[in-house]
Amino acid sequence: NLKDLDDVLQNTTGITVVKNGGERSLYQSRGQLVESLQIDGVPTNISNAYSMDAIAKPATDIYDRVEVVRGATGLTEGAGTPSAAINLVRKRPTVEPQALVETSVGSWDNYRTMLDLSSALNEQGTLRGRSVLSYNDANGYMDNVKKENALFYAIFEADLTPETLATLGFTYQKDRNSGYDWSALPTRADGSFYSLPRSTNLTGKWNKLNKRNTTVFADIQHSFDNDWKLVVAGNQMWSKSDFLGNYTWRTTGDTFTLNPRHFFYDDTQSSLDGYLSGPFQLFGRRHELVVGANIRQDDFDYHGGRDAGYIYRLDPNDLGAFNPPKPTGLNANMWKYNITQNQAGLYTAGRFSLTDTTTFIVGSRLSWFKTENMTNTTGIPVNREYARNREVTPYAGLVQDLSDNLSAYASYTEIFKPQGNRDMNGSILAPMTGSNYELGLKGEFFDKRLTASGALFQADQNGRAEYLPPCDCYEASDKVRNRGLELEVNGALTADWNLSAGYTYTQSKYIAGSQKGEDYSSLAPRHLFKIATDYRLSGVLNKTRVGGSFHAQSKITNRDEGYKIQQRGYTLTSLHAVYEVNENLELQYNLDNVFDKKYIQTIGNDNYWNFYGEPRNFNLALRAKF
Repeated sequence: NLKDLDDVLQNTTGITVVKNGGERSLYQSRGQLVESLQIDGVPTNISNAYSMDAIAKPATDIYDRVEVVRGATGLTEGAGTPSAAINLVRKRPTVEPQALVETSVGSWDNYRTMLDLSSALNEQGTLRGRSVLSYNDANGYMDNVKKENALFYAIFEADLTPETLATLGFTYQKDRNSGYDWSALPTRADGSFYSLPRSTNLTGKWNKLNKRNTTVFADIQHSFDNDWKLVVAGNQMWSKSDFLGNYTWRTTGDTFTLNPRHFFYDDTQSSLDGYLSGPFQLFGRRHELVVGANIRQDDFDYHGGRDAGYIYRLDPNDLGAFNPPKPTGLNANMWKYNITQNQAGLYTAGRFSLTDTTTFIVGSRLSWFKTENMTNTTGIPVNREYARNREVTPYAGLVQDLSDNLSAYASYTEIFKPQGNRDMNGSILAPMTGSNYELGLKGEFFDKRLTASGALFQADQNGRAEYLPPCDCYEASDKVRNRGLELEVNGALTADWNLSAGYTYTQSKYIAGSQKGEDYSSLAPRHLFKIATDYRLSGVLNKTRVGGSFHAQSKITNRDEGYKIQQRGYTLTSLHAVYEVNENLELQYNLDNVFDKKYIQTIGNDNYWNFYGEPRNFNLALRAKF
């Protein structure tokens, strides 16, 4: 019952989902933000502060699977990021005709229908197509919140020759969010939480976030007779949104003002990636090589403003009369911004078989990066530019087979991360640099039905962007070190029993400057444990599967001058049951937050961005496959 990327990553080992808006999510791994999402291996930038106000949250209806590689991803994909690589793999057409129809109903009048059709389009099966249509209409657990989502996806594949495959596809997603909660709840001046029901929504009915996302993608793959393969893939995305929201700001004591803002976002992203990979012989042994290049551009334009004459005050202790009027003097052309990022790179990596049990992986990336930032908040445009050319990012890894089932590895990756964030003067921050080390074990057991892994990691970073709420800007932090441990088990314990379990320990501290020794990350817990299981009953009940999941995490804390905001550690339990009526029809029931735990999922500051987690809720789905 994982309907969007938030659901998927909430159940993924080592990943923390952070809210800084009702529909604006951030993802953290190993104490660091994930700043791009890959779709079929082609990156989409989500590093701008308002990226997710424009880009629709990915719905799982059009994806076959989501791949997550945490930590030193340069070992496997050539990008030295110290958090995680998240790759969404689109559904592909099938030769055999198939259809999937799913309809569901859930808490808060949540109704959803999805249709997935796939088939060959000619007798030879060399031309294939697949399409997905999805519609969702729902209220939220918060007052005045309503959501409407529509999605269309089409993809075509053609075998141009027996060795050459071409793909062309299109996605359109439209989201309408009324009563949109942008800023969530404030705290008391000392950081303690107000005693408010989870349905509290400090927004007017007129608040909204409406998005339209269109994506066109294509790729071509050619396999050579010598097992080499050439892949070229392109992605073009247009994201537009209309946002009208408000945030709360303390004036004195428990009195806050409501501050409406109206923005229009327009984000255009273009990506092209090509690589050649295959085996070669050297010194009597077989090795592997990949050589590639990619280029990306993100043109993010937004403009908006406020109603200078709007005055509305509220007291969270007395919300009985809360009914803010709709602002009438909003000027959406008061402030204008544009951030254009251009990136290009050449990369190569080799997997060298040193012995029958030892593999050495080495590679490097040569990068070009340029950011242009235009700010116009006074009537006079200010343009700033930052560029780095021929930046070299090396990485290396060593894998040693210890037995037929177990291998050990070590990896080193340098970090070069361009940043689009602006400082208090409007200048672009210099790229974040640093290094990442990892040691680990990986194993396969029970005829490869079960995989297990353990990893120790350390990432040192210089110049990482740190948000400053008073000026809505960023500064380069002092040197930060993330250290931790990850343990994970996935697979089938028996033919009828599946299990996924993971534990992550992350410690993030300043190791230089005036804050040396203090914790750095306030958004992610130090301890995070997730387990999920699914079991098919035996005998006359063997058409029924039952299971559930358990989520446990330690406290999260945010300290600043004058306050300390803290959510103590908590646990969440969910249950599910699936009944297979026949080979074509099944019924599924999910119950989330079984014990109705009341908790703050994401903490912010004393003015806003303190988000409750969802109360107990259910979903009942009927699924037909043909």
